[in-house]
Amino acid sequence: MAQPIHENLRELTDQLNRYRNEYYNQNAPSVSDEVYDRLFDELAELECTLGIRMTNSPTQTVGYPVVSKLDKTTHAIPLLSLEKTKSVEDLCAFMGDQQIMLMLKLDGLTVKLTYENGYLVEAATRGDGEEGEIITHNVRAISGIPSEIPYQDRLVVTGEAHIRSSDFETLRASLMDSNGKPYKNGRNLAAGSVRLLDAAACKERQVTFMPFGVLEGFEDTTKSKKLHRLGELGFHVCKYMVSNRRLTQKELEDGIQMLKEYANANNIPIDGVVMTYNDIAYSQSCGRTGHHYKDGKAFKFEDDLFESRLRYIEWTPTRSGEIAPVAIFDPVEIDGCEVSRASLHNLTFIEELGLVPGCRLLVSKRNMIIPHVEENLDRGLFPFICNFGKVPSKFQEQWLEYMRECATHCSNGACDGDDQHKNEQDTKHCTFCVKKKARSMELLQENVYPAGCPCCGHPTRVHTTRAIVAGVERITKTLFCDNPTCEMQRLRQFVHFVSKKAMDIEGLSEATLEKLIGCGWLHDFMDIYYLDAHQAEIVRMEGFGEKSWQQLWDAIQKSRSTTFERYLIAMDIPMIGNTASKALCRQFGGSLDAFEDAVNHLYDFTQLPDFGETLNDNIHRWFEEEENRYLWEELQKMMNIEKPNVNAVKESQDNPFAGLTIVVTGKVEPYTRDGINAKIESLGAHAGGSVSKNTNYLICGENAGSKLSRARELNVPVLTPAEFFRMAGE
Repeated sequence: MAQPIHENLRELTDQLNRYRNEYYNQNAPSVSDEVYDRLFDELAELECTLGIRMTNSPTQTVGYPVVSKLDKTTHAIPLLSLEKTKSVEDLCAFMGDQQIMLMLKLDGLTVKLTYENGYLVEAATRGDGEEGEIITHNVRAISGIPSEIPYQDRLVVTGEAHIRSSDFETLRASLMDSNGKPYKNGRNLAAGSVRLLDAAACKERQVTFMPFGVLEGFEDTTKSKKLHRLGELGFHVCKYMVSNRRLTQKELEDGIQMLKEYANANNIPIDGVVMTYNDIAYSQSCGRTGHHYKDGKAFKFEDDLFESRLRYIEWTPTRSGEIAPVAIFDPVEIDGCEVSRASLHNLTFIEELGLVPGCRLLVSKRNMIIPHVEENLDRGLFPFICNFGKVPSKFQEQWLEYMRECATHCSNGACDGDDQHKNEQDTKHCTFCVKKKARSMELLQENVYPAGCPCCGHPTRVHTTRAIVAGVERITKTLFCDNPTCEMQRLRQFVHFVSKKAMDIEGLSEATLEKLIGCGWLHDFMDIYYLDAHQAEIVRMEGFGEKSWQQLWDAIQKSRSTTFERYLIAMDIPMIGNTASKALCRQFGGSLDAFEDAVNHLYDFTQLPDFGETLNDNIHRWFEEEENRYLWEELQKMMNIEKPNVNAVKESQDNPFAGLTIVVTGKVEPYTRDGINAKIESLGAHAGGSVSKNTNYLICGENAGSKLSRARELNVPVLTPAEFFRMAGE
């Protein structure tokens, strides 16, 4: 089949630019002047015939401009994102009976092009969706953008500026980012390149533009037809597929795989696939949130796994006495960031994966945010290492290789684990299989978790909890330091006390608190309010001065005016956070005295929404401690506890959510989790932490978790953020 003539034009443009680069920059032309001139004349004739000219066409003599700054531009139609999912089942449910379009999700920077009377008049970045930066000066340096098109009406095109995978590998060897380090990925390099002030510098980055949508222009009723017309104007349109009926899950999975293979074969950087409704009128009827349009979903591929090696486990006491394990492993680059540590949660997690220093790991960044250890590639070595005991570091690599061979051999049935081998030849492979059950837990403690607190040396204790999860008993073991004077625990307690959600004392960072505790000026929380006795010494401390001291002291004084919720959170009663403190404030009218009186009369807190037996016991046990009682009473004498706004609560009774329990899952733009819970509370509702039969509504935002499945099981009504805000009168 003959290649479309507009594709010939685009490819001829790129071909001549390569020849120009060879001649002028590399001094190594690959074609003669006669060949170049003939192709040049062919391109000029094509441009004249089609009425299309690419911005980087060699027939243009305009140079590469330089600007002093990037001006701002407002997007009349916001350039919002799409809700994300990693579930093909979600895509099937979203598809419904509508015709859908599957398209590559390019991994670059979104750019908007505006044409008037057939000429490109503006190119701009997406920015925050509402406002972007004008990058028109760089369009000659980006391939794939027509400067002239045979379409006279207004046309607004959106697409992605990206750098092909093979080009990025070549460029990263010579280019450095603003920190003087090689670029981590093509997306960062593309984003930085299109925003350069010097178009000549942008040209060297080999940035390519590929359109994926038409915001304005053409009268077609489907997105696919509009994209097809872009191809006739000289654009290289992002690869897509259109369904002509409802697809099965298998067909959908096959389509996604085909798009992935196309991207890999053509060096196109992608991080997923986009599904949108093809019918434009139906898409517009779906509406939008403040963050994303609701006519599509972005299917993100599963988190990539990267192999590393566990070097050691770092143990840090928390303010509750629990000692938290963190894996320290060889650095790996994930999503443009160097990652070398991840939480190991608890002893159970470590034991189930069989983690020991030196083993090979598979690590990921879950949802591209949280580093996580997914698997231990040397899981079978756990019993052998436990029995052998500690291995000198200089022999560790050799030892692990030997153990891998042994583990593989034994897994094939060479040893029955009871000092009996099937033949004499197998004995050499199973030297360390002998008595592999003996002393395993004892040696596990010596080799994996510390017998003494890393901070104070106090003997550690293994605490076991049992819970029923999905009908199955789940046992979780955690490591504790029971020394109440452990310096690290004490520091963490002070950090919590001054934090924003508690007493909110700005200026008392962890480093500053550590210095003040080390000087012997802070023994309990009340000492913070007597720090003026040490003003002269503090002023002379490194990083301080008269001004810094005054700012700190003003923040301390300001914290004396606080609320029921902040004061309760500052007490650090286990499991009392924002949600529980608000519920208690509402129950006891914001009165600390009323709350304390309820505790004294053995009030059953389980009668409150989301208050279980454990939380009820935590409250009563906390008040049984004499030291805690003293803190509770003495600190109040220094405080002014603000009363809740009764009128605001009364006003909230006039909305449909008053008195109900509402739970949130996923991200609800533009709120943080604390922010949306505060919004729920302001409506006179209770912001629940988990879905139960007492939940009245679940607000389901972006990246919803397991709460959505639980809500469906219990037939709890599910609201989108837009539906919630509309019912709330916004």
